[in-house]
Amino acid sequence: MSVTIINLEEHTTPAVLAASERHDKARELTTWATGQIARSQTATGAVRAGHLANAARALDEASALLHS
Repeated sequence: MSVTIINLEEHTTPAVLAASERHDKARELTTWATGQIARSQTATGAVRAGHLANAARALDEASALLHS
């Protein structure tokens, strides 16, 4: 039997990112959101709504990163 001990604080406390890291992460999220929006153009119904919801969450997170 293998036992793994983890530091919960390390896994539950968000890392403090430098400004350049926040901008890079925001750029990645924005690029990903753009892909989700593009996919929504060919989807219908719940699938389309899912892509748009994913994009909205990513853009919210990117915005929060840029304003922190």
